[in-house]
Amino acid sequence: IRQHDYFNEIVIELKSVEAFERVGKLGRQYLAVPDGHEVTTIVIGDSLQRDIRLGNAAGYTTVYIPGSFEGREIPQTALEQPDFQIESITELPSILASLGLYLPSI
Repeated sequence: IRQHDYFNEIVIELKSVEAFERVGKLGRQYLAVPDGHEVTTIVIGDSLQRDIRLGNAAGYTTVYIPGSFEGREIPQTALEQPDFQIESITELPSILASLGLYLPSI
């Protein structure tokens, strides 16, 4: 993955609110976003507890896509409630458009 330059950074660590916030700051550095400028950070995950809850706690926009590992989960707390739920990653561009964001053409 790294040799193809798909990602600027690959972070492997235990998921926590602090880890999500740290990765968000790292992303701002790679994008060279000046302090005070708004950035939309989106967490896409298949676990309400491990992904959505932590993304919400970090203040990010969350997208839940149920996967085969955990199956379809039901939010148990307000922090587990995703901003969006999709069935396929192909639905992501319409969510981005609703947020005023667009994927660049390849």
